Amino acid sequence: KHHHTIEGINSRLDGLQAAILNTKLPHILKWTAQRIANAAKYDEALKAIDIAIQLGSNDLSLLNPKATILAAQKQYSEAITIYSKIISKQPEAYAYYNRGNSQSALGNKQSAIVDYDRAIALNPKDAEAYLNRGVAKSVLGNKHIAILDYDRAIAINPKYAEAYYNRGVAKSALGNKNSAILDYNQAIAINPKLAEAYYNRGVAQDELGYGRAAIIDFDQAIFLNPKDVDAYYGRGFTQYKLGDKQAAIIGYDRAIALNSRYAEAYYNRGIAQYDLGNKQGAIADISKAAELFQQQGRMDSHQQAMRFLEKIEKR
Repeated sequence: KHHHTIEGINSRLDGLQAAILNTKLPHILKWTAQRIANAAKYDEALKAIDIAIQLGSNDLSLLNPKATILAAQKQYSEAITIYSKIISKQPEAYAYYNRGNSQSALGNKQSAIVDYDRAIALNPKDAEAYLNRGVAKSVLGNKHIAILDYDRAIAINPKYAEAYYNRGVAKSALGNKNSAILDYNQAIAINPKLAEAYYNRGVAQDELGYGRAAIIDFDQAIFLNPKDVDAYYGRGFTQYKLGDKQAAIIGYDRAIALNSRYAEAYYNRGIAQYDLGNKQGAIADISKAAELFQQQGRMDSHQQAMRFLEKIEKR
């Protein structure tokens, strides 16, 4: 058996905390554009709304669905401009909330938090505003404070699966894996189709040493979302730790098939290849991982891969 000084890498980006960017419409939308938008016919809806505006309609209820559609099309700056116009005339909670979502999508987390603050001040029972404010705070590194927002969202809506899920993510990041698992359990009980909760529970199970339970969770995540590249990777990572290196390679294969730039998958597949005596395969994978780490600006990981590559080539 070959012993490595370099540990495998198992991670998922903060972005996968899944901020639920639900966009809330005003209570009553009188125009047919609503039905068109609900059918995801965004272009037709925008044209219809613009025609109504050109004809002289000053109805603010037309502006919110327009901004909603623009946000759905990832035209966040344009959506923010419209929400700001709505707020200047009628500062309601939904407009601050939706503008906060667009700010968050652009990476402007602090501005998003300010908007969520205003939405909550106007509507203290808005569980979604607490949730998304918590996500923004968590991304900024304020995970303890984020948990307080998730607590509030759950107090308002005890059946809010995404709030339990995001609280679990924050707790896990703070090292409280057992408590995180309890939150994932609750999220799954409410929404058994929440694939991300199975994935993250699997990661926590793995980190606590419950490898076989972790694999069950990764399998369920994959069943619910066959394109979940991280679940394939996580399953491979855990199978390697359990000693099944060939199964680990299969997991990494699937991850790489879904994402050819998944540097960790190449790196860890290279370790498994090396353990199984496939030196050339290991060199190819570690070289690819080093190249990708460098391209992605992850120089510590690049140097780690290069050191391991040098170790392989000397043997």
